[in-house]
Amino acid sequence: MGDSASISGNTASSHVSYYASIYASRSHGGGVSVTGGSFAMGGSVSISGNKVAATSDSTDSSLMQEGGGIFIEASSGGGTLTKTGGVIYGSNETGTGADGNPLKNTAPTGSGAAVYRSASKYRNTTVGPGQNLSTGSNDNWSD
Repeated sequence: MGDSASISGNTASSHVSYYASIYASRSHGGGVSVTGGSFAMGGSVSISGNKVAATSDSTDSSLMQEGGGIFIEASSGGGTLTKTGGVIYGSNETGTGADGNPLKNTAPTGSGAAVYRSASKYRNTTVGPGQNLSTGSNDNWSD
């Protein structure tokens, strides 16, 4: 993904009922979900105003909601991310973009509002244009 493209204003959601709560309910990647293959972004791309949400009539607190902006599956055959430009907005942003959508991507605390890589690697705050990010490196993953 390059040039000045944007992914904005999307929601990944799931619903689980009390009786189905024994099954994993997952909402992954409000803007982008990479479960195989690779996702590369550069230029002045922006990923903003996306969210993950799960609705439930269950009291199960294990509902998984990960990667408001981007979710990357890290298990065998999983996906990779390479960010060399652009912005992935995090939960710390205020205001709206040119499209009228909020800039911040949202996910529950510790679930990667900006980006989440399964295996507990995540970033809640904005990953700016000068910050490279890759699933092959530990640089720039901490908030």
